[in-house]
Amino acid sequence: MASFAGYIPGDTFLYAGDYTTSPSGTYYGVSGGGFFWIVPGSNPDVAGCCTNGWTPLSGLSDANLGGFFAHMQTDGNFVLYTSATGTNSGTVVPVAATQSQQQGSSTSYFAQVQDDGSFQVFSGSGPQDGNKSSIYTATNAQGAVTALDLQTVTYDFANAQFSNITGIAEAPVDLTNTTNLPQQGIGQLNLSYSQSYSLSFSVADSVGESITATTTVSLPGLAKEGLQVGVSNQTTVTHGRADTTTSTVQWVVGFRPTVPPLTTLRVQVNGVNAAYEVPFSWSGVATYEGGATADVVGSGMFKGASQGNFQATVSCLISVLPSHCDPGAYQIPLTFTEVSEPGTMALLAVALIGVVAAGRFKPRRAA
Repeated sequence: MASFAGYIPGDTFLYAGDYTTSPSGTYYGVSGGGFFWIVPGSNPDVAGCCTNGWTPLSGLSDANLGGFFAHMQTDGNFVLYTSATGTNSGTVVPVAATQSQQQGSSTSYFAQVQDDGSFQVFSGSGPQDGNKSSIYTATNAQGAVTALDLQTVTYDFANAQFSNITGIAEAPVDLTNTTNLPQQGIGQLNLSYSQSYSLSFSVADSVGESITATTTVSLPGLAKEGLQVGVSNQTTVTHGRADTTTSTVQWVVGFRPTVPPLTTLRVQVNGVNAAYEVPFSWSGVATYEGGATADVVGSGMFKGASQGNFQATVSCLISVLPSHCDPGAYQIPLTFTEVSEPGTMALLAVALIGVVAAGRFKPRRAA
């Protein structure tokens, strides 16, 4: 089975089962059974032939030699043929043609199933040819896609791209132990930052009003392991494009280092800011102007920017007994608790295990 994405080039044969797709993949055209079918859906594998399909060309006739195929000819005609093998060999008899108006022997031609389900033949080398001209058109009642109910999203993490990685920091907190015994210091910071993301789909302008989706996936390596990014049913894509959405994420960050006697420790919380792009594929059910529905598939890019990988670095600020000061800074685990704002798509926190020890503390914020 051969497939021709977006159009059928000149001098191309479509044998039984071969198909072409419309530019956005909302229709496909397939040669089979003596017909050239145009069918709602992305391809025969996801939307089998030929529910709600139509036939701009029918090759059923007394000339049936046992098999059929289609040919986008170099003379500008799209023609159905019959032969004993269903291929361009042996005795070949034409049974239907578009009778396209030719533009001269030196002109190239191509055929294209449109996103509204119509079928056209053009003079020109391909869809990107600025001088192309339609020489044949057959229309279909189902029309363009008006809405798409997104069913699944599969993210390609292996090909995720991360860029603009920069460090961020929260003002430090000082923990002071005024006793002669080691004490557990308990500190807390309230973090707030913006999370932005956008979606794009390859259904392009064939999509009318909306795309809805509900899915939550992990983005390992973006921030803390297991961090979740949600795509909610509030995500709306108009004409195949989604507006970038920005929401505020609020965190309560806790930490519990052990503070030596008569010592003040300083805790600095640091994170990483990163932009990312994650390719994904999707499947859904499209609704067409004529009321038909069909399974469609496509691909897109999840784009966003996030802050994460928060770590607390502890260093000794001052100590009555110098031996109690660690000569270097060290990292401690953090415990994250998210405070979500209503109506936003926020990152879901993953609790990390803190260091627990008995004792008292006297926190003070660094100036």
